[in-house]
Amino acid sequence: MNRRGQALPLILVILAMLTSAWMVYQVRQSTDTGGRRDTETRSQALWLARSALDAGFTGDRDVQTAHGMAHVQVRGGVAEVELEGARATVQAEPYVERFEGP
Repeated sequence: MNRRGQALPLILVILAMLTSAWMVYQVRQSTDTGGRRDTETRSQALWLARSALDAGFTGDRDVQTAHGMAHVQVRGGVAEVELEGARATVQAEPYVERFEGP
């Protein structure tokens, strides 16, 4: 083969490698974003439950958050928060935190 015949396959191989690398990068980015969202939901729900107990709030209340509407319920020293299908529970005495994901 002459040099012209070698250049085209080389360019095609380089393009295929770049395309493969881009696809791997995109898959990793989408996976990281989903995991980060779950962590943020957990943190937000637990924070709302802790704050409701610290403020001495009792009863039910709906709170708008960046992750959607959260339902906060405090009864007898136990705060429960439902957010995006997950439930966070914080108990005052003895102090216990629980989180159940969707």
